[in-house]
Amino acid sequence: MRELIYAVDKWTAYLWKALVKDSALVREQVERGKRKLPTFPSFAREVFARLYSPPRSHAKTRPEDAWAKTLHDALDELPTFKKLAAYCARNKEFASAATANLLEQIVDKLPEPPAPLADPEAQRREVRGLLDFLNATSPEDVAGRQRLEAALDRAKRAGKEAVEAMAAFGDAVRPDDVRPALRRSVDDAALEVEEITTASAGLSGLGGSSHVSDQTQASLAMAIKSSDMMKRLGILAGRMRRLAMGKRRSRTRAAASELSDVATGNDLARVLPHELMKLTDPLLALDFFRSFVERSLLQYELTGNEREGRGPVVVLIDDSDSMDGAPSTFAKATALALADLALTDRRACRLVRFSHRINATVDLRPGTDSTPALLAFLAGEVDGGTNFELPLRAARDAIDREPAFERADVVLITDGEAEISPDFLAEWRRRALREGLSTYAVHIGARAPAVLAALTTDVITLQALVPERLSDQLFARLMS
Repeated sequence: MRELIYAVDKWTAYLWKALVKDSALVREQVERGKRKLPTFPSFAREVFARLYSPPRSHAKTRPEDAWAKTLHDALDELPTFKKLAAYCARNKEFASAATANLLEQIVDKLPEPPAPLADPEAQRREVRGLLDFLNATSPEDVAGRQRLEAALDRAKRAGKEAVEAMAAFGDAVRPDDVRPALRRSVDDAALEVEEITTASAGLSGLGGSSHVSDQTQASLAMAIKSSDMMKRLGILAGRMRRLAMGKRRSRTRAAASELSDVATGNDLARVLPHELMKLTDPLLALDFFRSFVERSLLQYELTGNEREGRGPVVVLIDDSDSMDGAPSTFAKATALALADLALTDRRACRLVRFSHRINATVDLRPGTDSTPALLAFLAGEVDGGTNFELPLRAARDAIDREPAFERADVVLITDGEAEISPDFLAEWRRRALREGLSTYAVHIGARAPAVLAALTTDVITLQALVPERLSDQLFARLMS
């Protein structure tokens, strides 16, 4: 596969080869384009390279490659393409999805050639080979030299005709014909990648952990692309986490005042000056915004003497049938925000999904990337009725038997009602008085059931799923 307009590095070429092999969608678009243009696979690889890792352009363009130059120039004229490339930079999954989208539109808009086209490069290789044979042939072999010269003339004519046919095809590719389709395709791809990026940020990096493996990133992107619920959850979780971390920063600003190190994050008040300088350059600004979303900007780390946070956190998420849809998404997003708070303060966190049974449990530890396990936990669907006592017993057992959850705060998120035995309620209240056991109940609905008020005085009733309602009523209380 030869290069047309851009020089593609070996690593990007390897990724592209693997992508064409593994992705039926990309392979289909490449084959469709190849039926019109023999060098379309080279163009497709260059589009992927421009999104994944900007390649160096060649100084000159061959006449037979003018069509590719026209299409690349049309992409350059779209401001959204630069934004799309910034989102896809060094992300194979994003770059492949965007490339497939673009190739589909490009192939549809390419004109049908009047006759099958040939790559002149094949004739050039034939001419070079014939010249080598001719130079090696003895002058005394007159007949042999005549045959080679005749074949050389035919190859040159065929090459010239191939160049002229490809150049004529390039003239038929009009920027005005492809630009509207490219604009729609780029806009759609940029919106999709932006949503996936935002959702990915909401579902990963809990507690400020910035290291996520390529395999985990790929799994995360695939989960979000294949599930609207996961996409909505990621976007909402990101919003919830920003609210929670904003409340945390306002609480600890006075306490954390001593410069101790340089770390990564997206706290603009602590970002290093040279990172902020990127905002003065249009291209570097895109890299700044990508790093902001990924929480990988270099920033000062401040410390103080005030004790931040309390004990570990156990979050119990109602997974019964009545929670289906928006309530379930809201509850899981709330749990992720609470986990982010806990892990940032170096506290362990356990998330439990329950209905009439314990459906799933995941443990999160500071400094550990638990994204794969978290994705499996969040992907579970609602099922069954509601039993409050079962998850509360599970939380109590964790506090009693596991040192990592000693003196944990317990948060129950539900929209339903269930009975709790009087003996269990009495024991829970005694422990709250004697051991300082803190319990928070978040009820989604117009009126919280009396059993929650019997369990704890900290009952938060949400008549509407508004994340801001939790800022002071839950996030601030959990850190007090």
